[in-house]
Parts: sequence; C-alpha cells; structure tokens
Amino acid sequence: MDKHTLAVAATSPDDLAFRLTDRTDEEKKRQRYINLAICSPEVLVQPFNIPGIKVRDVRDRLQLVSVELLNLPADQLAFDYQILSSDGDRVSGLFVCAPKSLITECLQIIRQARLQPLKIAPYILSSIDAFYQQNEAQSQRFCLLDFTRNGYINLAVIHQQRFELLRKVPYESFEEALLEINRSLRSACAKSSVKKFDRIYLSGLIPQQARLIAEIEEQFETKTLVKSEASISEISRAQQSFFSINLIREQVVCARERSRIALGFNILLAMLFGVSLYCGMRIRQQSADIQKMATEPLEQSARYVMNESPEDMRGVQSL
Repeated sequence: MDKHTLAVAATSPDDLAFRLTDRTDEEKKRQRYINLAICSPEVLVQPFNIPGIKVRDVRDRLQLVSVELLNLPADQLAFDYQILSSDGDRVSGLFVCAPKSLITECLQIIRQARLQPLKIAPYILSSIDAFYQQNEAQSQRFCLLDFTRNGYINLAVIHQQRFELLRKVPYESFEEALLEINRSLRSACAKSSVKKFDRIYLSGLIPQQARLIAEIEEQFETKTLVKSEASISEISRAQQSFFSINLIREQVVCARERSRIALGFNILLAMLFGVSLYCGMRIRQQSADIQKMATEPLEQSARYVMNESPEDMRGVQSL
C-alpha cells in the first residue's frame, strides 16, 4: 500500500469530498486506495463486557444493541465488532455502528475520486492505533486524550489492553473540556481496582496546553506526555494495526473475491493459451513428420533411378 494508499481523516461526506478534491495531480495519479478515519457524532463506538455468553452469540447481541442506540432497522446499519478478550465466563471488546446511508455516501465520493476503499473506521480507533504504533503500550494503565478538529475529545482509559472507558466528549470551551476530563477519569478510577494512571497522553489540537497539563498532573498525580497528531495518517497506511474493525468489511471481502476470481480467470486463460500453443506445435510437428514419411519412398526411387548404370539401361531397352 505505502505511497499508493491515501489516508484521510474526515468529519463528514462534504469534508471528505473537499479533501479528495484538494489533491495535486501527481497525488491523484499515484494514489489508488484509501483508508478513511471518520470523526462524526453519527458513528458510535462502544466497549462491551458481556458475562455468560458464547462467542458465537456476541454478534447478534451487539446488533440488537446497535439497533436500539441508533433507532434504525438492522438492514440500515453499518456494523462491526472486535473481541479483545474471552475468559470463558465473559467476552469483552469493542463494537462500532453507524447509519448505512452515511457510509454509502462516503463510498460514492470515494469511487467518484477513482479510489478503491480498503477501510472505514472511527477516528478514535485510528488515533489509538497511532498511539500503539508509536509507544508500544509500555504503561500498564494509561489514558489517551485526543483533541479532534471539530470540537471533540476522544478519551480512552486502557488497562493491560482492556478498555475501561472509551468516550467521545464534545466541548466548546477550555473549562468545559477540563470538567469533562476530570469527571470521566474520576469515574474510571472509581470503577477500577487500580486508582492511578501510569501515564496520561495528549494529542491533537490541545487548548491551552500548558495549563491543561498542569491541571491534569495536579488532579491525578501522574506525568502527562504530548504526542503528535500527524502519525495518525501513517497508522492508517499500515497493513496491520491493533484494531481490525472495518465498517466496509463485507464490501472489501467481495472486492477481494472478485479480484481472486479475475486472477484465477486470467491464469486459466494463460494456461489454455499455453496448452493450445503446445498442441499447435505438436500438430505442426506431426504434420511435418507425415509429410516427410510420404516423400521418402519417392526420393528413394528417384535416387535408385539416378544410380542405374548405362549397361543396365541398354539391357532393359533391348528387351
């Protein structure tokens, strides 16, 4: 994928259309595929932790929850989920749901730009993916606060690769952002057996960065590190990531199946061409052999006549 894959973070179909249009001619020629990280309030990301359920029943349970959350029929939902742990008596992970109309509109814009979609995932998961790629998740329990362009905080509390909290928090001012962060982190600590964070990471468009860091470090007695937002586009290009969630998984699978069928058909055509070429060569060789066998007696007779002596010829004439 690398240079042929475009990674885009968009807040809406209109924003996506603008970003695809705002490319250089060289980029349009080079880029063939796209990974989209979508940051929209219509796309819901929820952790789940279900006791007493079999893995094969998880999908149906989560789809019912998605129908209730979005108040849409199941056939009008784009849905995917990922199981992160299964301990026998409970299954936990993440699921994502969005109106299918939103995803369909994004796909239409992508195809109009002559790109092939590989993945559409929530922006919050892309940002966490970026964090894992950069930091290798050294901390046992940490918090990630990612400030997006359209006034949201992607907030995740992760303990040993399990999500204790995952929220998309809207805010309009610094004071509101600080209040929501304090509430969310205190709630996560109250519900967990571990009451402190090893690290709190910040990324994105951070308002009043120095003041925010000072407030968080004082409230939660931990160190705060700032990470770059630019790496999110890089993780979107990666072939492997922490999250496998993809809202167009079925379309991508169908496209891959069509590609495999086309490849198999081309291989079959090549094999048939090779067989027909071989058969043609064999037929021509056999035809040449038959022609040679037919002309050999005539050539031998001609050589015999040419080799007769004059005396023998006179004897024949006298008779």
